[in-house]
Amino acid sequence: WRNPQNNTFHVCAEFELSEGTPQGPSSNRRPAIVVFINGIPFAVIENKKSSVKVAEAVAQMVRVSVWLHKKIGKQIIQLS
Repeated sequence: WRNPQNNTFHVCAEFELSEGTPQGPSSNRRPAIVVFINGIPFAVIENKKSSVKVAEAVAQMVRVSVWLHKKIGKQIIQLS
C-alpha cells in the first residue's frame, strides 16, 4: 500500500461469476462492477436504474453478497 505503483488495478463491468458441475445446473451472478487489485477481487459496486425499487435492489445485493462471501471470501468490500 505504501507504493501503489507496484500494484495492478483493474475495473471490470458485468464480471460474470458462475458455479455448477457437469452433473448439475449452474448458477450465475453478474455484479455491475468489480474492482481488482493484483487480480484479487477487492470491491463490488452494484448500480441500479432509478426505476428499480429500493427494496428489490437491496434484496438482490444481499443475494449477491451471500453468494460472493461463500465463493470468494469475506475479505471483499461491497458498495451499493
